[in-house]
Amino acid sequence: MNLNFFKSFSIGYKITGFIIILLIGVLFLGPVEKFDSPVLLETDIDITLTELDQFISAKESKIIDLKPDNQARVIWANPEKNKKLNMP
Repeated sequence: MNLNFFKSFSIGYKITGFIIILLIGVLFLGPVEKFDSPVLLETDIDITLTELDQFISAKESKIIDLKPDNQARVIWANPEKNKKLNMP
């Protein structure tokens, strides 16, 4: 690149460009916050799929201020075949 290209800019543009490049560098090279790995499920649920509805109902019965018709639902794609599938 020809150095005469940069000479055509005024000093104000050069300072502004330098500050922008410096801020971008600080953004990428600045401190990084360390996060703990999320805990997806704190307890093991050892129930069959046929017992799942009763399990959910029992857990939600402990909630006092649950709004009406706001409970959890399991909507089976084929309710007659709600059994455990063999996943690869």
